[in-house]
Amino acid sequence: MSREGFDITKMRSVVLYILDLQPGTSIEKLHLLLFLCDLEHYGRFGRPLMGGTYVKREWGPECRELDAVLRDMERAGEIECVESPNEDHSAV
Repeated sequence: MSREGFDITKMRSVVLYILDLQPGTSIEKLHLLLFLCDLEHYGRFGRPLMGGTYVKREWGPECRELDAVLRDMERAGEIECVESPNEDHSAV
């Protein structure tokens, strides 16, 4: 999963930072927060922080790389993805 401009290490670090601040974050919210991080960094420094590829969806932006990154992190024991009983969405 190597794409020029995409930094998997930074994405993993940002995901862990977000989950440390807000455990149980839904995957949909995580997509949005990653988009906002890249957007803010681009506005300040002229380049995205992680370089993810974002797609417009009905519920908000979706980072194409996030699902694979979360699977790798779950396999490595860094995070645990669970089905949320209150929503139709998964939480991390």
